[in-house]
Amino acid sequence: MAEEALQAVLTDARRGTLDTHERDAPAVSLADAAHAADEQDAALYVTAPFTGLRQGELVGLRWSDVDFLRDLIHVRHNYTDRTEKVPKGKRVRSVPMVPEVADRLAKLKSREHFTSDENLVFCSEVGAHLCSWKLRRRFYRALEEAGLPRIVFHSLRHCFGPHGIRAWDPNTLQGYMGHQHYSTTARYLHHRPAAADAAKLAAAFSGHAGDTFEIVEPPGKPKARICGRFGRGADRNRTGVHGFAGRCVATPPRRRARLHRRGARRRGPRRAPRRGHAADQRPASRPRKIGARSETGSARFQTLTPSMSPTR
Repeated sequence: MAEEALQAVLTDARRGTLDTHERDAPAVSLADAAHAADEQDAALYVTAPFTGLRQGELVGLRWSDVDFLRDLIHVRHNYTDRTEKVPKGKRVRSVPMVPEVADRLAKLKSREHFTSDENLVFCSEVGAHLCSWKLRRRFYRALEEAGLPRIVFHSLRHCFGPHGIRAWDPNTLQGYMGHQHYSTTARYLHHRPAAADAAKLAAAFSGHAGDTFEIVEPPGKPKARICGRFGRGADRNRTGVHGFAGRCVATPPRRRARLHRRGARRRGPRRAPRRGHAADQRPASRPRKIGARSETGSARFQTLTPSMSPTR
């Protein structure tokens, strides 16, 4: 299967019809593996598109994270900026491991050194983390030797989404890819097969072509019992709206004016303020503060009438 995919991708690359970003990225990884510098880079180029791991997550992968019994890869570390931290999104996830990846990693585990659980799966000659810059250079060199168009390393991760959305629902794919927001996973929704949806839509139109539809109103407020103008059962609220047959009808302007006049007659005319009221005994002007402070610290005040005010 790997050899047939490799020959197909090389043929498409020569014809110029290769989709290196989404559909044919797994075949591209197989072609890179055939022209990789060593067996470790070959396993890395195959693991990236079939698991959807980021470059930092691949570099930080350890043998304890590879579960050959349950065919799972646990993503617990992310190596970026020369620092090992938690994966992006602050979540640890598990990704299914296809047979192509399991075979490559099993061959890689049979090496002489760095095969214990705490060791890195993809490591340098001394067991340390790989340099991301050198890793990308080797990846571009493998593309040139395979005769493939140049793509970025992160494009291998993007091929996992279009293939995964055909197998799982969007929520499952979001968990496998480690997306924090659903909107990031929604970019792959247009890759879902639409043949079944088109058949269902055609059946819906053909089955209800001659049917008539009735508009059903939502259940509203129950009808109120009317007993006189403002009698028992009438629906009134504080805003002056009266209920009639289940509907709220606003009070007409003429009725509001009539009610206002009726209330004014009940209250009577407005009375003039009485003589000697507290409102008429207020001083003509407010006291003004003049002069300097005294020796005791209290200020001297003097009430000035308009005739005593100093001229300006």
